[in-house]
Amino acid sequence: MDKLKNLDGQLIVPDPELIALFLVTAAFVAATSVFVAIRRRRPMPVAVGAAAFVGVAAYWVGLFYLSEFSAGLGTLLGLGVIGVACGWAVKDDLTSAEALAVGLGCTLLATLFGFIGSYLALASFLVAAASYPAVRLWWESRRSLAATSAGLGALLVASVVGFGMLRS
Repeated sequence: MDKLKNLDGQLIVPDPELIALFLVTAAFVAATSVFVAIRRRRPMPVAVGAAAFVGVAAYWVGLFYLSEFSAGLGTLLGLGVIGVACGWAVKDDLTSAEALAVGLGCTLLATLFGFIGSYLALASFLVAAASYPAVRLWWESRRSLAATSAGLGALLVASVVGFGMLRS
């Protein structure tokens, strides 16, 4: 437990705004997962949503604390999860090579925007990856990819603007 304390002996805790971002992102992914599971008639949709919430919350907490001790490992964890989540979201609609390209492209974009928009950019990718299966319920894959990509672009721009406002 001593490793989770700063030099003054106080427990390292994220800012309230960061905690809110973590919880809202986890709640969005969980709600989207429940919705998609219900529409696809999957068993135990609430368990799917709970698992999604716990998984995203654990990702955020792990990323935050790992970044406190090693920025490089935190960055690798953050980008790796984003790449896998984005590739996994589209794997049913694309070939393996195309899904891999989507995952790598998201990893590269997350790298670029992560330096500019920090945690907000990572949240944008999680929201887009969770949104794609929901959008896919109504539209074919091309339109779904286009809509989700446009949404991701808007979220990334908002993350850069928001991060700039937080910094000033």
